[in-house]
Amino acid sequence: DMLEFFRDTDGSFAVDGLLPGTWEVRVTSREHAQSPPLRLSLPASAPLELILPHPAVVSGRVLDPSGTPVARALVRATRYEGHPVPFSGDGYHTDEQGIFEIRRLGPGPFALRASAPGFAPSEPYSVELAAGGTIPGIALRLQTGGTILGELVGLDGRPQAGRRISLEAQEVFSRTKTDADG
Repeated sequence: DMLEFFRDTDGSFAVDGLLPGTWEVRVTSREHAQSPPLRLSLPASAPLELILPHPAVVSGRVLDPSGTPVARALVRATRYEGHPVPFSGDGYHTDEQGIFEIRRLGPGPFALRASAPGFAPSEPYSVELAAGGTIPGIALRLQTGGTILGELVGLDGRPQAGRRISLEAQEVFSRTKTDADG
């Protein structure tokens, strides 16, 4: 439980038992955006001061290749720090009109990407967010996708049911399981 690190209601904290070396510190709060990562080396020579930024908001609409809004599309915001930082949340779904709004993002560079069943994901949409900023009117256009059909069989030639099949390309990851016929 993270609450054990706080000494008082004034925001002071202590984390004991850490090994010497480089650590990355982030702070989260329900009312604020996640802080940008702060790298520090232990042993430290001075107390650490962390600041929770005001949250940024991005909003827009997910469209299919013909320009029609897509309900229940998944939109993800991935921090970009010279390279994509893996997304650790579940994402945000569009409403019935294809509209999304993502709140509580921290300052810095992000890539937004949408996905939905039956389509290939949108191209990444890059934004640079300022603390407390708002970027409305983003259009994420899903792409026409291809389909891979196949059958998984064992060395004996029999179908392999319930096996995981994974695909990865261009920072897009997809996963499925084989059915009873392999």
